[in-house]
Amino acid sequence: MLRWFYLMMAGLCMVLVILALLLPLVPATPFLLLAAWFANRGSPRFHRWLWENRYFRPILLAWEEEKAIPASVKKVTLVLLLISGVFVWSTQDALWIRLAATLLLLAIGGFLLSRPTATRIK
Repeated sequence: MLRWFYLMMAGLCMVLVILALLLPLVPATPFLLLAAWFANRGSPRFHRWLWENRYFRPILLAWEEEKAIPASVKKVTLVLLLISGVFVWSTQDALWIRLAATLLLLAIGGFLLSRPTATRIK
């Protein structure tokens, strides 16, 4: 029964990863790490797929070995955060929405920049 719970949670986290890839305001890396953790306990096959996936493997490997985020992931995320900020400021009239979005984007960017950059994994 617990195995099914872990498998469902891994699946839910992967859905959130996919949504995060489509919505720049939502970080995908934490959900990917959670998906790997749950998959390790619920489905060795799913866990193996995550680790063998050419897009997810560098992120998982960097976190596993160095507790770091690859430079390429940081660059893409920072560019998407900047684009999101420009989009919010150009489409929203309400100042409170602009400020709230800016604070959120700055918090995400700050967290990202506070993590070490992976040295061995690009």
